[in-house]
Amino acid sequence: MATKSGDSKKWTNEEIIILIDSYKEESCLYAINSPNYHNKHLRNEALKRVGDAVRVFKPHVTDKDCASKFHTLRSQYNIENAKVKRSKKSGTGTDNMECLAQPQGKVFVVSLGGPLRTGPALLVGAPPVAGL
Repeated sequence: MATKSGDSKKWTNEEIIILIDSYKEESCLYAINSPNYHNKHLRNEALKRVGDAVRVFKPHVTDKDCASKFHTLRSQYNIENAKVKRSKKSGTGTDNMECLAQPQGKVFVVSLGGPLRTGPALLVGAPPVAGL
C-alpha cells in the first residue's frame, strides 16, 4: 500500500518509462485481440509482473497504482491528442495550432490511445495516425 507521505504519489519520468516498458511486455493488458485479454487470472498475473518491475524503483507502489497510472497516461494522451486534432480543423491559423509532445518511451501509450488496431501500427514506436 502507498505511504501517506505524498512522495509515493509523485511519479518520476524514469518510473513512468519503466511502467510503460513493463506494460509493453504484457499484451494481454491492452491488446483486445490477444487470446488472453479476457482471461482475468492471466491479466492479474501480468499486472503483478508490471507492479514487481516498477517496485524495483518505486517500492511502495501497488499493482492497482500501476494500472491507475497507466490509465491516467492514456487518458491524458487522448485529451491532448483531441486538442491537436481540433487545432488542425479547417480555418485554424498556424498561430492557433497545438503540438503534441511525444517524449521518448511514451510513444507506446500514444499507439494505444485510440482504437486498438491489429496491424503494425500497434508496434512500439509507431506514430499516432491522424485519423484516430
